Amino acid sequence: MASNEGATTVGDGQVTPERIMQRVSGAWGTVMLGTAAKYGLFTLVQEGFDTVTEIAERAGISRRGAQALLDGLVGMGLLVREGNGYRNAPDAATFLVKGKPTYMGELPVIEGIDALQSLAQFPEVVRSGLPVEDDGAQSEEFFRRLVPAIAPLAHMPATLAAQELGVAEAGPLEVLDVGGGSGAWAAVLAKANPQVRVTQIDLPAVNRVARDLVARAGVGDRFYAIDGDFHVEDLGWNRYDLAIYSNIAHMVGPGQNLAAFDKIRRALKRTGTLVIADFVLEDDRTGHPIALLFQTNMLVRTEEGACWRKADYRTWLGDAGFGEVRYVPTPGPVTLIFAKPR
Repeated sequence: MASNEGATTVGDGQVTPERIMQRVSGAWGTVMLGTAAKYGLFTLVQEGFDTVTEIAERAGISRRGAQALLDGLVGMGLLVREGNGYRNAPDAATFLVKGKPTYMGELPVIEGIDALQSLAQFPEVVRSGLPVEDDGAQSEEFFRRLVPAIAPLAHMPATLAAQELGVAEAGPLEVLDVGGGSGAWAAVLAKANPQVRVTQIDLPAVNRVARDLVARAGVGDRFYAIDGDFHVEDLGWNRYDLAIYSNIAHMVGPGQNLAAFDKIRRALKRTGTLVIADFVLEDDRTGHPIALLFQTNMLVRTEEGACWRKADYRTWLGDAGFGEVRYVPTPGPVTLIFAKPR
C-alpha cells in the first residue's frame, strides 16, 4: 500500500500537488537567484538602493526584469518588502553581499546559471551512468570563481571540528589538509591555535587562491601549500597530528577513497586523528535532503562520485587501518567523521 507520509495535505486530509509544484518550479528559483547574484542585486539593496527604479538603473537591467527578480526573491524569502523598497533577509545579507568575507554569490551563478546546460543532459546521464564532458571544469578561471565561493561553507564544520578536538588547547599541531581547496580549514584551525601549522596539498590553480585567502585571514605564515595530486604524491610517514579530508570523498569512488585513507593513515602519527567532512548518508540511504539531492552533481560531473553511507566509511577506514570511528552531525548537510589509527 502506498504511503502519503510527508505529503502536503489540506484540512480535510486531501493530498495536494504542492510539494511536486515546489520541485517543478525549482529551476525558476535557481535562475532568479543566480541572475540576481550576477547583477549584484543583494549588494545594491545593502547599499541602500532599494526601489525597483534604483535597482534597475544601478544594475543596468530593465525595470520589468528588476521587478520580476525582486518579486521572486521575496517569494524565496531572500528579500523582505519594506514600504516602497526592499531589504535583505539575514542569510542574503550575510552570504550574498559583495565585499563581505562570507560572500558566496558566485556559487548560485556557477551551480545555477552556468550549470543549466549540463543539467539539461541529466536524463541521458542517468541512462548511461556516464558524466557530462566539461572542458572548462579544471580551468584557472573556474577555480578562481569557485574556490572563494565555497569557502564559507567550510567555516562551520571546521569550527565544530576544532571544538570537538580541543584544538585551541592542544599545543603544537602539524596538520595535513588533503585537497584543502580554499584553505578555509587551515584558516580556522590556525586562528584557533597559534601553534598550528597546516600543509595543504591541492592543484596549483586551487592553491593560488588558497594562499591569498589564508593570508587575508592573518595566518599565512603558518600555511604551506604543496602543488600536486594527493592521489599520486607521497604524503609522508608518521608526520602529522591531524589530517583533513573535506568534501573529497563524494568526488571519487570506493577504490580511490580507500587508497587515500591508507596513505593518510601512514602519514599520521599513531596518536593522530583523521577528520572527514562530507555529505554522509545513513546506512538505509536516508539523510539530509541536500545530501540526497547532491547525487545530481556527482552523476553529471564525476565517473564514480556519490554521497556515501556511514557503512561505506566504516569499511574503508577499517580496511585502511583505522580503529575508532565517530560520526558527529552539524547543523547543515555535512557530517563530521573522526577516525584514529589502530
